[in-house]
Amino acid sequence: IVFSYVNTPTEKNKKAVQHGKVQLNDNPITFDDSFYFSYTIRQKINILCINNKTSPEGNFYLNKLFNTDSIFSVVNISENKIDYSSINKYNTIILNEVNSIPSGLIQILKQYISNGGNLVIFPSATIDNASYNSLITSITNDYITGIDTSKTKIDLINTEHPIYKDVFINKKNKEKTGLPDVYKHYTLNENSKSNADYLLKLQNGRPFINQYSYERGYVYLSTVPLHNDFSNFHKHALFLPTLYQIAIHYSESVPLTYFIGNDDNILIQ
Repeated sequence: IVFSYVNTPTEKNKKAVQHGKVQLNDNPITFDDSFYFSYTIRQKINILCINNKTSPEGNFYLNKLFNTDSIFSVVNISENKIDYSSINKYNTIILNEVNSIPSGLIQILKQYISNGGNLVIFPSATIDNASYNSLITSITNDYITGIDTSKTKIDLINTEHPIYKDVFINKKNKEKTGLPDVYKHYTLNENSKSNADYLLKLQNGRPFINQYSYERGYVYLSTVPLHNDFSNFHKHALFLPTLYQIAIHYSESVPLTYFIGNDDNILIQ
């Protein structure tokens, strides 16, 4: 087996699309023995965390996750110091426990998502329902209805979702007894016409984290903040692959290869 680059990566072209080939030398068979692929080298995945103004430094667990991997470049800012003009340079934006979402920010975020951005929402313990629902209902038919204070736990992991692809070795026999506990959570109306695709569900059948597609981008809505009063998700082993995969799975990601004979949608820019 011989691996080679069709175009050799250099300092000059390292940000361009790289084309590679894997070839099987199996004489006398000389046909159908080359496998072509392509990929883009990304220097950094830029993440913006918009935090509650009482904690502008951000969440300890998010910082610990993203700041220990050189692939991520994380900026923490307060909700009252957002530079709207720089929003589009980030691959992923995290709304971390902001109490309300101003109408101006809602419009900026909608445009950001429609252009292919990735938005992750962790609500605060005391949210302004109207402002949150103004953003959520503009993207989906779901909305926040209230808060459930009965204890439950995460029960279902959508292992068929692209976020968890290749995360679990044995998808059929996952051990559920060790999944995170949830002490209280926000409830959604879950409209039948919703474009939600769940990542994690609770024992009561309600969503823990939903994904919503909106034009070229995605929104990931958690029904709890990363707070000990709500759950221990942020201290659980499931937290790392979930947030890591969300951060790298923004909509600009494309397959390495396509197969002849299959129907695929390809975005040409």
